[in-house]
Amino acid sequence: MLAPDVDAVLERAHRQIASDAASNPLINPTFDVDALRNALLGSPEPTWVFERDGEITAHLYAALLQGGGELAAWTGPDGSSADDNGDLTTLVEFASTHWRDRGARHHFVWCSATHEHVTRWRDMGYTAFSTRGALVLSRERARGRRNEYVVRRAERRDLPVAYDLDEQLDRAQGDAPERRTPSERRAIRRDLRDTLLDPDNNHLVLEIEGRVVAQCVTFRAPARRGSYPNTVFLSEVAVDHDFRRRGVARQLVDHALSLARDDGFEFCETQWRLSNREAALFWSAYGFTATYQRLQRAL
Repeated sequence: MLAPDVDAVLERAHRQIASDAASNPLINPTFDVDALRNALLGSPEPTWVFERDGEITAHLYAALLQGGGELAAWTGPDGSSADDNGDLTTLVEFASTHWRDRGARHHFVWCSATHEHVTRWRDMGYTAFSTRGALVLSRERARGRRNEYVVRRAERRDLPVAYDLDEQLDRAQGDAPERRTPSERRAIRRDLRDTLLDPDNNHLVLEIEGRVVAQCVTFRAPARRGSYPNTVFLSEVAVDHDFRRRGVARQLVDHALSLARDDGFEFCETQWRLSNREAALFWSAYGFTATYQRLQRAL
């Protein structure tokens, strides 16, 4: 993309988000165009465009980000568009060479969870990994509470249980914590400890007869294309395997979202891996609607 192309790319990105929102009202169709313009023009990574007969018919952008010990290319909901899937395929193959040369090992894409968009990326060899879902917060959603279930804010003394619940969640998602190196395990536990102690997060645990059997974390969702303002993000929802199918997760999430409503949040987003079928069923039954899907491919 050259500087004179930026307005055409912005128009394409705007049309893509608007189209996504037209099929799903939980996707926010508005965003700061000037902020995106400055981001594209100031990014160290290029935006790629496909031009046919003097008209841009596709665009592709990815930020190179470090995570999990490796560099990867990340494309957001506004980072791609195409009038013809073949044009996007050409851009992906061209950009992949650049990303590999820069040291990236994977390309991750967030796209609308519609069949059309997911299939577009699957046809290029991408594998669906996780789903982001959204929910409008309303007071009518509260259910009856069981008195023996006590929800409270997590404390430093809860860290050992928090580590164990986090590993149980990893196993449910298809990961194997025992295969991690000691340094990887320490890094994960350090991140979880920082999350628990961060005053900007709300780390809750649920007790039954004094035993912590579940946890979750909520925090203000960062501003991002496709999401509404005043959105709380719900994460790290895990229930001890001995206490599942007893309404524990539902009561914990009910409590967390009630607190979020009291804090002025209007929407909630969460994310689940497709490998965790129980989680997918739970979030759907709770009322979350899929908005975006993350797909990935090795470079």
